[in-house]
Amino acid sequence: MKVLFCPAHFVFDEYEHGSEQTSTFTIADRLILQHPSSVVVTGTKNVLTNKSYRIIELRSKKKQFQVSLLESLLFNCQYTWRCYRLIRSEKFDIIHHIRPFAYGSTFNLIPLLHINRKIPFIIGAFASPYTHKDVRPRHENVLVSYLHHLIITMFWFVTKRLSVWTLQRADRVIVYDNYTKKLVSRHILEDKITIIPPGKDKTKFSSKQVRTLTRLDQIHLLSIGYLSYRKGFDITIKAFQTVLNEYPNSHLKIVGEGQERAWLEKYIHNLGLSNNISIAGFIENRHIHHEYNQADLFIHMARAESYAQIYIEALASGLPIISSDNLAARQILQNKDIGIIVPQGNWLALATKIIYLIKNKEVRQNMSVSARQYFEENYDWDNVIIPKYNDVYSSVTSIK
Repeated sequence: MKVLFCPAHFVFDEYEHGSEQTSTFTIADRLILQHPSSVVVTGTKNVLTNKSYRIIELRSKKKQFQVSLLESLLFNCQYTWRCYRLIRSEKFDIIHHIRPFAYGSTFNLIPLLHINRKIPFIIGAFASPYTHKDVRPRHENVLVSYLHHLIITMFWFVTKRLSVWTLQRADRVIVYDNYTKKLVSRHILEDKITIIPPGKDKTKFSSKQVRTLTRLDQIHLLSIGYLSYRKGFDITIKAFQTVLNEYPNSHLKIVGEGQERAWLEKYIHNLGLSNNISIAGFIENRHIHHEYNQADLFIHMARAESYAQIYIEALASGLPIISSDNLAARQILQNKDIGIIVPQGNWLALATKIIYLIKNKEVRQNMSVSARQYFEENYDWDNVIIPKYNDVYSSVTSIK
């Protein structure tokens, strides 16, 4: 079977960028091990080793992408043209648009212009879009705000229609969760939608030691994500201040970079918590597992989250999880034995649950063991996730 992965994200990235890019890379890379004649079309590649398969870079000199509307439209045109040329010169069994794909705003001209002809066309996997503003509320110029909203609304009507048409002309749409499936099923038959969550490498995220927290005076909490208002790091910090009243030598490590960093550092300083909270900044994806291995508890208090792969990384590392009540948490942490969900924005409830887990050793140990087991049964790339993609491939090629 010969698959054309077009597109495989702006950056075909093996180790550096975030979970979306590395997930895209892993899907294509592992599938090509079983379908070695396949071809990857991307913006630029960022891989550790030479690959035996073809990777076509559309913008090899552009190593960083500012994902604006203009950039997205340009990239769309570029990969459409390259796909058209490849289809005319070679025979492919499947065209797979992995990512980026955002429901309601992303479209693909390949099926819209019937460039794929009779070749099965697959989209995904992708999650539902965010509905929460990713900026801290502030006063804005009314006129500027209105014009910005007007422009976005005009483009939204066009791109949403094109996005829906793209989904309707796909032979199979792969989504991360049931919530996204319900959104997509408004436009296509449910039989065409398959749920496949993102996976992780179980050998990379090792759970070789169960978190016992034998020293209650040195508890290490971990929180990871882009430093934005939506991610709710301020809620975690406020809760941790209460935890320190009982466990003054505890430490909270925040891993990430973003527009909120300066504000968060000032907030930490004003609360007098600089000795107990550190912001590590951005850490490359290939090294992130070390952060999980050094932690005792994982905290994520996002104000909104469609599907957070950091939950899966924490599960793979055998970390007990405490999360805000968001869409991703309800999808991934539905089993209470692997995580605790607290009310949205409730820092006091978070502090109470952190203290509860610190004090209850047996509960922590059971959560740690259950987390790793749950991960291996549901999110392991090689044994669970990739076979599901092959099942989708087999189903669409048998129909055609």
